Parts: sequence; structure tokens; C-alpha cells
Amino acid sequence: MDKSTKIAMAMAILAEPTINRDWVWEGLQMPGSNDRVINGRVLGDRGHQPLALMGSRVGAVKHAEDLLQQGLSAERIATRTTVDLSNQRMAQICDENGLTQCINRNRSQLTSELGAKTKSAVTTAMIGAAYMSGGLDMAERVIRRLGIIN
Repeated sequence: MDKSTKIAMAMAILAEPTINRDWVWEGLQMPGSNDRVINGRVLGDRGHQPLALMGSRVGAVKHAEDLLQQGLSAERIATRTTVDLSNQRMAQICDENGLTQCINRNRSQLTSELGAKTKSAVTTAMIGAAYMSGGLDMAERVIRRLGIIN
């Protein structure tokens, strides 16, 4: 599948017409993939890692906010956040939403099964892409569309 198709599919999944395509493409990059510069930003061999870190933080804040509004205790919020945002769960969300097929793989991963950590990073990178494109409101909409929070 080519770059344009992967971006179009991911954007359709995220359902945010104003999300920046370059942030989405960066979020789909595995470490070591061929695209090392996107819109002037040098990724090197890091791929989606920096964007996934941003998305992970934003996702945790929005998840905790949602649980706080439900009246959960601090302990329950911490426990639920750990479980709900685990690599396994985020990888499952990546698969269920169809993002896995959009990932721009590195040469060593072209035919092998992707691990939970990679899929999880793509999911959180999409949250990061939404945040970088439209702030917390857009990130929250993407989090809800992906089924991370209701």
C-alpha cells in the first residue's frame, strides 16, 4: 500500500478532516522506516516515537479527566489508567480500528507480525497527531473515536 493510501485510510479512521496529514504520516512511521524527514522535521530512525510519547501523555490526561468526572478515587483512576492504556489494550485498539494496516514498516518488518509495543505506539502517535493538529479538543475526539474512552 502506498503512502497516500495509508494516510487516507488513517485519516478516515480518525475522522478529523482538519488533522494535519504530515503529523498523521509521522505517526505511522515505525522506527527505522524509510521516511526520515517529514515536512522538514527530521525523524532520523526514531519514527513515531516522539509523537507517540506526546500522545501517551495527552491520552493519560484525558483518560484521567474522564474517570475523575465519573467520581472515581485517585487509586481507581491510577489503576484503570494503567490497565486501559496498557500496550496490550492500545495494540488491540490499533487492530480493531484498522490502523495496523496503515503502518509504514521498516525493511526488517515487511513480512513479520508487528508487536504490541509498535501497535500501541501507533495508536498513541495518532493521539499525538491530533493534539499537534488541533489541541486537546481534537485529541479528545480522536481518543473517543478510537474507543479509548467513551
